[in-house]
Amino acid sequence: MNRSFTAALLLPALCAGWFALHAESLPPAGFDQPQNWLFRPGAEYPGATGSAAVENGKPVLHYDFSKGGRYVGMQLRTPLFDDAAEVAVTLVSPAPAKVTMRLTDANGRVFQSAPLKLEAAKPRRTVLSAASRWATSWGGDAKNKKFTPPMRSLTVQAHADDKMPAAGTVTVESLLCEVPQFDPSTLGTGKPFSFSAAGWNFSGDFRPDRLGQHLTVTAMPGREAQAGEYTVTLPQLNRDWSRHFQLNPADGEQKLQILIPRRLISNPYNRYQLSQMFRSEQPGSSASVITPLAGRNSAGMEFDKTLHAREIPFSRIGTQVHFAYRTGGGFAAYAPYRMLTDEIAAAGFKWIRDTALVEQDEQGNYRVRPSDMEWIRYAHEQGLNVIVIFRLYANDTLDNYLKKVDAMVRDTREYVKVYELGNEPFGQGRWRETYGGPWNGKEKDNSTSPWVKEHLKYTNAIADRFKQVYPGCTVIGLGANTPTNYRYLDIGVTASLDGVTDHPYSYCLPPEKVPYGHRFAKRDGVRVGDERDSFRGLIEDYHRKFKETGKARSLWLTEFGYTTYWTSGSNEKNRYGTYTEEAQAVYIVRRLLETLSLPVEQVSQYCFVDKLNSRSDAAEGNFGLLRTDYSKKPAFYAMRRLNSLLSGFEFDADFRPEITAAPRQKGNQRGVLIGNWDEVSISADNDCMVVPFRNKAGERRVAVWSMQPYSREFNNRVISLRLPGMGGAAGAVAQDLITGVTYDLDLEARGGDLFINHLSLRENPLLIQFVK
Repeated sequence: MNRSFTAALLLPALCAGWFALHAESLPPAGFDQPQNWLFRPGAEYPGATGSAAVENGKPVLHYDFSKGGRYVGMQLRTPLFDDAAEVAVTLVSPAPAKVTMRLTDANGRVFQSAPLKLEAAKPRRTVLSAASRWATSWGGDAKNKKFTPPMRSLTVQAHADDKMPAAGTVTVESLLCEVPQFDPSTLGTGKPFSFSAAGWNFSGDFRPDRLGQHLTVTAMPGREAQAGEYTVTLPQLNRDWSRHFQLNPADGEQKLQILIPRRLISNPYNRYQLSQMFRSEQPGSSASVITPLAGRNSAGMEFDKTLHAREIPFSRIGTQVHFAYRTGGGFAAYAPYRMLTDEIAAAGFKWIRDTALVEQDEQGNYRVRPSDMEWIRYAHEQGLNVIVIFRLYANDTLDNYLKKVDAMVRDTREYVKVYELGNEPFGQGRWRETYGGPWNGKEKDNSTSPWVKEHLKYTNAIADRFKQVYPGCTVIGLGANTPTNYRYLDIGVTASLDGVTDHPYSYCLPPEKVPYGHRFAKRDGVRVGDERDSFRGLIEDYHRKFKETGKARSLWLTEFGYTTYWTSGSNEKNRYGTYTEEAQAVYIVRRLLETLSLPVEQVSQYCFVDKLNSRSDAAEGNFGLLRTDYSKKPAFYAMRRLNSLLSGFEFDADFRPEITAAPRQKGNQRGVLIGNWDEVSISADNDCMVVPFRNKAGERRVAVWSMQPYSREFNNRVISLRLPGMGGAAGAVAQDLITGVTYDLDLEARGGDLFINHLSLRENPLLIQFVK
């Protein structure tokens, strides 16, 4: 059940005196509609017959026990008001009759009244409420046997009695719910809309009252109109609320009357997204429109906030570009560097990372290439921090590199403060080819490979030179895989290297996992991370290693990402997963959210635009947030949303949300992810993660998601949260960071804490905003 926070907090406080002054009695929605009354035959006692009908605007239960049976009933299928304190039912029968009534509460438990006797033609009024004395109850949440408002459904029953006629009728003369006075302007407000699809023209408008928003849709068929289905959907954290209508052009113009219940749209801080779609019976012919239903206080929420890099004073999030190689080949999509830099800055990134090459001019003097100075200056003008990769290859002398450092600092110090020494030396720079050794730097006797030692020699000397000529800059480097970086640290890294770089790709694992950990010590000869192969364990262990080796360095994750390539029958051995574009977005956001909760100085997503013309079977060609035609993948919008919504927010280590319940259906339990990754089996993590954030003004936001692998096999999983000390919050809204859709929450304030009950998690991470 989703209900607004305000109702959840205020209802327990309503008293009889308040109701006496501010209450009204109303029939529930659909009371006089025959389709809303369902006949219940009392099937465990066969023989009884009957029906449910509406006659002269009043529901009527027909019964006949002449051939057996003990009872029959009719159930009102539409819910009663969420805030109903009591319901008054007036029943009448032309002949004496024996009746009972049932109410279902919020927990799905059924409560039944004691039998009532109706005298012939004499109406009898009965008031039911949470305080009523019930003859019996069953079902639902058996741990809570007290009636829990709100009232969910009502059933009127007739019972066989030897002293009364075997057949007859019971009429519901009136059914009134006692509810507090309600202002329809508090509902999410929609504006008129129109759209066309498959030869139909649709237009709609809204009329609010205390029942909810009444949507009237006019469907006008044209000459080419096709038969199909019109669907109205309001997203919910649990199953979406929807209504479906079959339309046939032979029926001409049609009016669709749709009531959107107020319990679904009464949070004043939410902006609901009502979608309407027509899908014809002919394949591929459909269209839809999104109509916001805006709560009256929703304008103060930051659902659609977007910030430019110049508006963001601090952020740790960046992206990789390839402007240095934009002149052709596989990087040709980076040619319009100004346009792409504008896109990056407008999406709220604060950092970009790329190589700048040092060359010799005609006189033999070293300089940064003019083409690189162009993109560096322009990025600086747009408010972006630049990480310049100082290219480090084994085919040049150390003396020449020191001269290149001088030129690099001279030309870029006005625009650049962070220099990264080389990039992935296990695969680039020809270090292994020149000096020998495997990718992880482990020789057969577990000694350190020659290429690692030689690369460290260059790194130390170049880092010292940078600090000598530019003391205020930040020098980062090493950049090998984690076990090799540990070997560097054990050998001895200069104090001039401020930060260590790592590229902890998950490859084909969920973002909370990495193929490094204690159990990989046999492969690497070095124990890193933890026993769970977790990303968190890897980061935390890095800082243990820094302390152990004598300097508290910073950690820079200058690459990570997920690629959207397709397998082809010949590329299946690639270590990267072939992710859908939706999974790419989910995994990037999950990794970033966890990274922001860890001691990481900066993190860069790889990369902004695809390479290799987005060739479908090229893993390296599909890491981008944009395709090579500059169209945007879902991950672009997700990262833009994340960059803006968490601008000014930092991880709140002092705030400890608690998952109080996380039941899981036995099928929704992920097992082994990779059976044999270098002789290690890697299993899924089936937990959920909650990351709290806080800004300088004391505002809190909380991110929550399931750590299971991305899959659309199951609908959802449900957890409950306790947020200590947050009981004074006035409201909250959860936003899907991938789609931007917002949701109400089932909230309860108790003992100074705030509880989020039955929080339904689907595939995508949620960010919860709170209202003071």
